[in-house]
Amino acid sequence: MQEQEKPQIRPENIEVEDTVPEEKTGDKKNPSYAQAPVNLPEDNFSKARIVKYFPQSRYGFVKDRRGKDIYFNVDELRFVGDRGREFIREGAWVGYDVGWTSHGLHVNRMKIY
Repeated sequence: MQEQEKPQIRPENIEVEDTVPEEKTGDKKNPSYAQAPVNLPEDNFSKARIVKYFPQSRYGFVKDRRGKDIYFNVDELRFVGDRGREFIREGAWVGYDVGWTSHGLHVNRMKIY
């Protein structure tokens, strides 16, 4: 039996899909965070949904379009636009910008839609 040659994987041969796989979008365990409403404005912010918010502790998490939870602390955020911290609630769509800290990736700017 002759051994077949395996194709070489090079960066130019890899196709990257920028959306969440279908099995994560319709699942009750994983809400449809990847399906942003069509009426969100076109701006330079990445879009996400607030999935957890603890108002007493003033922190929470947004879920990006790839399904990763990113931490935010209200005291560390700079708000963009006319909506501020009083509009933060679970399920709200936001635009965000991130920065690296000694504890990892955190949201540092947020725009609430």
